[in-house]
Amino acid sequence: MNPDMVAGLTITAVGLIIVFTVLVVLSYCFSAMKLVAGRAEGKAAGPVGVHDSEESPSIPVADVADQIELVVAISAALAAFLDEAHVVTSIRRVEDTAAWSRTGRHDQMVSWRG
Repeated sequence: MNPDMVAGLTITAVGLIIVFTVLVVLSYCFSAMKLVAGRAEGKAAGPVGVHDSEESPSIPVADVADQIELVVAISAALAAFLDEAHVVTSIRRVEDTAAWSRTGRHDQMVSWRG
């Protein structure tokens, strides 16, 4: 092989090794920081979003994350469908309705693109 090619492959291999080594070290540093921060703060009262009082019920953290993912997925679908960037301000769940109603909504969505 050409000496220049060997030198290029060597530099590439060394660069990849350095990059992944640094990524592993950073991963361990972040894990250590999380442990240290957890000890410094002490035990939390409970999961975020869960309250003991019945007067102000809230949504559990897992449900909030699922809702955020749903909003992101719908926003991405709209952006892909419309070929433009849009901001979703609200999402309203449509209850299961008659087949003719769903078909009418589908026809309106499809004809709008046309």
